[in-house]
Amino acid sequence: MIRVSLPLVLLISFVSLTGIYSDNFYVNESGNWRVQCLGQDIIDLVLIVPFLLISALLTFLNRRAGLALWCGTLLYLIYTFVIYSFSVHFTYLFVFYCFILGTCFYAVLFIIYKQTRERIHWKLDSITLKRVISVYFVLIALFFYVLWLKDIGNAVLNHSTPDSLVETDLITNPVHALDISIILPGMLIVGLLLYKENPLGVMLTPIVLTFMILMDITIGILAFMLNGDSRVHSFVPIALFIMGALSFFLLVGYFRKLTIST
Repeated sequence: MIRVSLPLVLLISFVSLTGIYSDNFYVNESGNWRVQCLGQDIIDLVLIVPFLLISALLTFLNRRAGLALWCGTLLYLIYTFVIYSFSVHFTYLFVFYCFILGTCFYAVLFIIYKQTRERIHWKLDSITLKRVISVYFVLIALFFYVLWLKDIGNAVLNHSTPDSLVETDLITNPVHALDISIILPGMLIVGLLLYKENPLGVMLTPIVLTFMILMDITIGILAFMLNGDSRVHSFVPIALFIMGALSFFLLVGYFRKLTIST
């Protein structure tokens, strides 16, 4: 994990510092999207890089929480750098975005393959906690499906552009694309697998919870930075931080009830 994490840390730090300190690096982006890009650079540098190092160190020390936290961070980076790669105007950093994206993607695949290949059994010793997390995943997924589809549906019916695209001036919304096609179905699947006490669902649960915590913090911070935008309600950052705190407490409870055997 350290051998993968250190190059990632260097690459992420480089692209983040470039975006933050290079004058007019995001000059081709709209005002709203420029703020979000700069905010994401700061979050990557201040929050994600240290979290990636800490989770890699915990994994190296054979702490049971380390591997799940590390994979959850990689999943977050996959999500983030898909957006960088497809929704930021082309610059010399494009190839670095692709390197980071590819490294994270294949690292997650390798870890999941290794866990299943070595027949490592993840068991959650709490029926109640399984049910709570399962329902939580399903409810969150359904909530965002309704939210995103409402935004898209209104635009389709009115032959207009979704509100979320007006300020960013993007061709399509990468968050909509990723959530509707991959993240939300994945959350539903993991929730259902966990509810049925499937070992794969138990293994993937802390990865999803870690991803949700980091994503809630990120979106909450970005929403706070855009609070002057009339399209962003002031309660959005608060709601996201509450959701992130709930995911954190569920993750702590998960690790307290987790047993891993071979």
